[in-house]
Amino acid sequence: MVSLTPSSLAGSFLAAPVPIPAPGLSALPAPAAPAPAPPSAVLGLALSQPGEPLAVNGVAVPTAQAVADLPAAAAKESGDRVMDAVLSQASPAAAASTAPEPSAETLPRPRLARRLAVYASRIWHLHYPWRDWGHVSGDMASDDKVKATNGEHPVESLRAVLDRTGWKPENPAGFSVSFTAALMEIARKLWGEGWIKRWREAFSWRTGRGSPRMEMLLTGFHFMYGLLPWGPAADALVRWNVGYHETLMREYWGPPAPGQMRIFRPPEVGFSPELVPALVKAGVQVVVVDSHHISRSLQGYDASGMPNVSPPNPADQRNRSPYPVDYQTTGKDGRLTKDALPYSYLPHWLRYTDPADGKQYKLIVFPMTGGPSYIAGYQDFPTELVDNAAKSGLDGRPLAMALDTDGDNAWGGGYSSYMESTPRLAQWLDSNGHHFGTIQEYLARYPVPEDDVLDWVEPGAWPNADWGSPQLHRWLWPPIAPGPQGRPVFTPSAWNFKLQFHALLTMAVHYLLQGEAALKARDPGWKTDMGRIVKADAGAARNPWEAAVQAVLRAFDSGHVYYGPETDLVQWPLRAAKAAVDAVLPLLAGRSFAAPTIWGPSRFPWNPGGENRGELYGWQSRQYGPEFDVFGFAFSAAGLKRVELKWRVSKDGRTAPRAEDLVYGEAAGWQSTAMELRDPYGQVEWKGLPQSERVAQLPQLAHARVAAGEDVLVDYYIEAEGQDGRVQRSPIAHVWVGRPAGR
Repeated sequence: MVSLTPSSLAGSFLAAPVPIPAPGLSALPAPAAPAPAPPSAVLGLALSQPGEPLAVNGVAVPTAQAVADLPAAAAKESGDRVMDAVLSQASPAAAASTAPEPSAETLPRPRLARRLAVYASRIWHLHYPWRDWGHVSGDMASDDKVKATNGEHPVESLRAVLDRTGWKPENPAGFSVSFTAALMEIARKLWGEGWIKRWREAFSWRTGRGSPRMEMLLTGFHFMYGLLPWGPAADALVRWNVGYHETLMREYWGPPAPGQMRIFRPPEVGFSPELVPALVKAGVQVVVVDSHHISRSLQGYDASGMPNVSPPNPADQRNRSPYPVDYQTTGKDGRLTKDALPYSYLPHWLRYTDPADGKQYKLIVFPMTGGPSYIAGYQDFPTELVDNAAKSGLDGRPLAMALDTDGDNAWGGGYSSYMESTPRLAQWLDSNGHHFGTIQEYLARYPVPEDDVLDWVEPGAWPNADWGSPQLHRWLWPPIAPGPQGRPVFTPSAWNFKLQFHALLTMAVHYLLQGEAALKARDPGWKTDMGRIVKADAGAARNPWEAAVQAVLRAFDSGHVYYGPETDLVQWPLRAAKAAVDAVLPLLAGRSFAAPTIWGPSRFPWNPGGENRGELYGWQSRQYGPEFDVFGFAFSAAGLKRVELKWRVSKDGRTAPRAEDLVYGEAAGWQSTAMELRDPYGQVEWKGLPQSERVAQLPQLAHARVAAGEDVLVDYYIEAEGQDGRVQRSPIAHVWVGRPAGR
């Protein structure tokens, strides 16, 4: 079984302590001689008053008889609390109840406390899409963007944080930075090598555990990782992106710190659990996801008060919280998240079952806090949000409040954010019993329990882009058209620029996979060389396939579909897809080396037989019947022989799948529906691209309608067979079909 476990990660945390440099520290005036203090004060102990039950630093010291009456595990826990208080590892504000604790064996997780520490992180996302250099030179002239890219703002902000909180090894302070490959290459082209000097200085700063204080996250280019073609295509796109990014980081900044974890921060924080196998195969140990989608995956989640996003589909609500749930709604401008605390502010293991063979893949999901992050991108962060979260804290496992923003955009990328707001927040946290640090340092101090495993995380991105829609509609607009009373209805003949983007990606990666297989077949010793791909545009010795991989990675940027059909943003994906076709067709010589590539399945509406809300539904609450439309793209260089939708119904009242529902299997119950195939080529938006630079075809848009009844759980997937007999299946999707109101 290919998986990561806590034991396999243990070595990642082991690194010899590194001497901590302390640049920027200035001499402080000598303090006045203090007045004599009682011994307890000298030791930093706050004892209870005479006549009151004995307590140290606010933690009750039980009597010998009380300890004797406790079970062994509870007695040990009680002693640990007292010792932590003596050693000042727990603040008076985090004092435990004086009542005897129940046996630890009766609790699935550590007990809830009145107020405990919060561990805050700052994730800065730095990106600029690959595009025409005339645009780049103008846009990159922005002072704040330059200072963010060359490290001036981030490095000096981290220096200020450490000057205020201390450079001592036990201080976890640091930043997490996702710096995309596209921006790295653009910066080198604009400014040469000089811009990396500040970054290199900060990379030498370490915590006492050896964790980097300037933690560079994996992110690759700016693909939309919740909307990839799945299976071999997803594996390849993730492998190429991670490899490209790591190659650049080694070249620019040297090898990673000893024991540095491989943490992946998806662009737009866009994620879907089907991505887990591809990430694990690429060596990723941790992925950053939005707390919003962890919350919405809990059974019994209350979605009221969120008018701009559809309620979660019950099929996605597969996890149970072992703690009482405290809902906290945060955000601004209608971009809100309603988080279930403490559960959604904790990292967890996430497992995904490969539907083909039942293998389980597992990695850690680390939550970024969606609503608070959006606030942090536009104003000084309100510390009362930390205090509110602390009320839901856990004993021994701080809540993780990771503030993730575009660190080179808006207010969140300016001087005030970096140099004033963030150091001030870090100092306030440090002075109020909380923590400020990196993702790796949190996981080193508070490893995720082996049995803390999620079965699912709802798909989606951060809420500031598309209100946290599980349909990712800012990057995927379904083929819909206005129906009666303006209600959107699925229309197979409808087309839009965002669908075109994903169709082109499906075809491009299919040809790249065919080309990779053909090169291996021609030369069994041949291997994909990421170093050559990174340099593919630098010399005449390049391989056309390597150049095509580079072009595709650069061109399919989430920003291209986010911002709309500008000429450049339309033409880059079209040209990259053409490059992939032109590079691979000569290698194939009329043969086929790979199964079809499938993008999808997607569906409309999100909640058949239920309520749907948000931009996709015209900002109104829309009720739909129990039918739903499934759509996707399918492509094969050999031509398509058939494309079918496989689906089955569970009528036993379950709203979420069982373990046996996660695999294709050979069990009875699957029904087959031939999907209608439509050629969208005549609807392509070319934006003035000459005929010689246009692709000759596009994948087929496959569509089928499912009418499975009401109050049923439906499993479904797409199966495509090429004319060469090779078969590909999509992941299995699951949807609860409800009963329309009034029936």
